[in-house]
Amino acid sequence: MKKFFRKATAIVATVTMLVTMTTPTFAAENNAVSEPLSNEAVAFLQEHGVDPSIFEVSAYALMDEETAIANSYNESVLALKDAAEANNFTDEQIQEYVDGLISTPTTVVSGSESGIEPYADNQPSADNRPKDDGIGYEVKSNSGYYQETAYATLPTVNRAASSGLKNAGYLFYTVYGNTDWCIDVGLGYDSGWGGEAWRGCYTIPGEETLSGSAISTLKAGSKVYLSAVVETNNYLRFRVLDGNNFSIVHYDISYYVGDKGIYRTNAAFNRQITLCNPDKNFNTGAYLRNGQFSDAYIYSSSGYSKTIASNTVSNHRGRFGTNSTNAKQVTVNSHDPWYAENISINF
Repeated sequence: MKKFFRKATAIVATVTMLVTMTTPTFAAENNAVSEPLSNEAVAFLQEHGVDPSIFEVSAYALMDEETAIANSYNESVLALKDAAEANNFTDEQIQEYVDGLISTPTTVVSGSESGIEPYADNQPSADNRPKDDGIGYEVKSNSGYYQETAYATLPTVNRAASSGLKNAGYLFYTVYGNTDWCIDVGLGYDSGWGGEAWRGCYTIPGEETLSGSAISTLKAGSKVYLSAVVETNNYLRFRVLDGNNFSIVHYDISYYVGDKGIYRTNAAFNRQITLCNPDKNFNTGAYLRNGQFSDAYIYSSSGYSKTIASNTVSNHRGRFGTNSTNAKQVTVNSHDPWYAENISINF
């Protein structure tokens, strides 16, 4: 993940909720709009006491076609159905999740005409990454999964910024397909508009890290819930929710990956905690302490599973550095292989 922040080019539009749904002119060509929920989604909501008619009070009429497709309620409810089963969500959590979907539409940061060229990401084993500008800890799934979810507890990060050093901390997923192209989506702690803060961010090949606004409510020790799903509409949707109240959406973006070789049938997710420096200077005095992931599940057409040895890549599990020496600057405080971890990193 490249470590220079600039403001994301996409802007989240403030959407006024409608009392009744006005059908857009393109509804006949867009099933996501004309038929927002499938029978499976409706049955799931009703089973958990959520009134499906809440989706009739929708923002679709104010969205352009691309945004409406990326913001498919049906896709999101079915992804929630999978996650709810894996995590044993309560009816209250499911209602909160739905409330967040309604109140906070996704932001499309890339559509189907992006045309970005692929690049090589030929990284060797977990303890030796000479091309990287960070060191940390990873758990990469096998291919063939369309979603990963996990809780995260945000670490204490000291960027050693008083000396002008460009250190930054991250908790994120890298999503791969059947080409060399990949995308990072996650949370980063760095300086920018609003000072030092946690921000949602994403990185694509050959680009700087694109970050959202500072999230002032996120501090060291804050609990969040991360969801990354490759939807049937060929968008990767990434969401960061408050871990204690799913109706609070900190970050929600959609990136079209259908032309990048990433599909529901072949995607792989690499969960990472890193501390980075663009100059590869790992002796700056910066640190990241007690960054945590837990309850990490991956989902495929055959069901869901914890991330464990049998469904993860053996040489992309555990701590890594640009060489075997600085990999030792990553401390595993505790872990439940490969489902949860508590990591500290010292520069």
